[in-house]
Amino acid sequence: MTMLSMRTHPSEETLSRLADQSEIERARSRAGRHAARCEQCRETIAGFHALGEAARRMPAPALPPLLGQRIAARRDSGVAVGAPLMNVDAPAGEAGGRTMRHWSTKKRSAIAVAAAAIVLAALVGPAWRRHVLAAAAPGQATMFPRYPRPGATVGIRFAPSADWVGGDTLWLSGLIDLRIEPRAARWPGPVSVSTPMLRDRDGAYRGRIVLPAGARSGALAIVTDPEPGPRSRRVARLLVLTADSSGERPSLDALESAVYNDRSFMAEETLYEAFTRWAPGHPMRWLVDVSRARHGPFDWLAFFTSGERRFARLTTQLNARKNVRPAELAGMAELAYSLEEPEAAAEWTNRLIREHPADPWTITLRAKQIHEMELRGAPDDSIARLIPSLDTLYALAHGSTGDLYSVIMVVRSHADSATQRRWALRAARAGSYLPSDFFGRQAMLRDPEMQDSVEAFAREVLGNRATPPTRSSASALTDFKFDLAHAYSYLASIALARHQYRAALALTDSARFSECIAIGQDTRALALLALGDTVAAIPYLAPFGTNRVVLTPDSARALLGSHYDPRRWQQAVDSVAAVRETCRHQRR
Repeated sequence: MTMLSMRTHPSEETLSRLADQSEIERARSRAGRHAARCEQCRETIAGFHALGEAARRMPAPALPPLLGQRIAARRDSGVAVGAPLMNVDAPAGEAGGRTMRHWSTKKRSAIAVAAAAIVLAALVGPAWRRHVLAAAAPGQATMFPRYPRPGATVGIRFAPSADWVGGDTLWLSGLIDLRIEPRAARWPGPVSVSTPMLRDRDGAYRGRIVLPAGARSGALAIVTDPEPGPRSRRVARLLVLTADSSGERPSLDALESAVYNDRSFMAEETLYEAFTRWAPGHPMRWLVDVSRARHGPFDWLAFFTSGERRFARLTTQLNARKNVRPAELAGMAELAYSLEEPEAAAEWTNRLIREHPADPWTITLRAKQIHEMELRGAPDDSIARLIPSLDTLYALAHGSTGDLYSVIMVVRSHADSATQRRWALRAARAGSYLPSDFFGRQAMLRDPEMQDSVEAFAREVLGNRATPPTRSSASALTDFKFDLAHAYSYLASIALARHQYRAALALTDSARFSECIAIGQDTRALALLALGDTVAAIPYLAPFGTNRVVLTPDSARALLGSHYDPRRWQQAVDSVAAVRETCRHQRR
């Protein structure tokens, strides 16, 4: 007899049915016994109970005014309310009896219809009220609908725990991944969303967001402060998976998009659970399986043993199919790497490139294939033959790459200078992080083409208010203003390279994020020094003096010249260190 796995949970319909049963009734079914042992299922059942209680607390719909007036008028006139239903052709003796019996039947029917209408209005209600009823266990957040359609309004509810001491407002922010259009000139990065969440009378916090029309997946975080910093604390996270045509389950596109964008590391609800329930035969299910990390290192042997059998089974299944999704082929390549089978990974990578050359997974896996060849000591000419394919795949994918950093590392090691420069410009245009102005940024920006690439990226971020794909990370989940601050700092560095010092100062003002987070201070210090205001530059140089590797006292002396005083310089550095310590204490 098969047993319901603790990782394979009953459906929501089954849990809803269990919520209406007693503990004795639940114990008679396999799903009920599973729920008795599974904390997640018990929390879901508790959520259904909370949903029912919320529905019962809702006021009944008011009687329409005209209907109430008509009933009152008939009552005052002495005419039976059911008189129009009489059979006027019946004999007088029968009429009264039939009327009363008929009215009794109709009355019961009317009451049943009215009761049904009240229950229906309470349970389903208008669409805009659905998020009010979304239930959550204490200390957790829920989203309604659980699998929304692209473009839908989504309600978020956070139920704090019993010892909660927060204020009346929380803030929701996150990243929503968009559908990739095959013929788009440039594929979009994730879109930032944010909204306040207000505390309701029942103590829960509620808010709403509207998903973009092209939404696929995403991750949301609920934080205690609108500005990221030492006082802000994340209290809950949610994984966003948009629905398929049925509206009841996540689409395969959404599941694959979440893997591509690493959303499994940014939400408490793991992608593994979603794959296990909705796409158990998909290879990517095993890429996001973190269960072995919970059991300790001794389970690695079991992982490899079962993983090899699973890989062989999936290989047989996919080889028997004619139309295999790109993400399935990519998943097989990544599974092969996890089993330390680089040759098999290369075969699946080559098949992906042959069958779906424009898919964004191709260039990432090609770079990984080259890196594995490096690790195994492959001849340089074997590696060099694959380098041009990176350019081809980049063009076919319209500049979309899942892991641009790995591509750049491979190119730097094995490509000629022209190819390295071409990829450096692409990386700048895509928004790769630049070194500080003390560590090579100004040297890079002496190149006019590099200036143009960095400026195009920064202005795109400021104009479209969209998070670049290269910043689609867990840190970007906190607040999109980080990306805005970096964009302003890049423009300030370009102004500095063009000797537009006052413009650089104005742009660094916009790059300042908070009292504890200031971006572009190195650019501001160098701009002030260029303008001859050495004294004003000292507070902006001092933060770098706390790290002797970044700015040594000798380097500070060379920058400040005659204005350098060892004692005053150390005081400025110590003052910065004290502020940073205060910020660390606030963070705790």
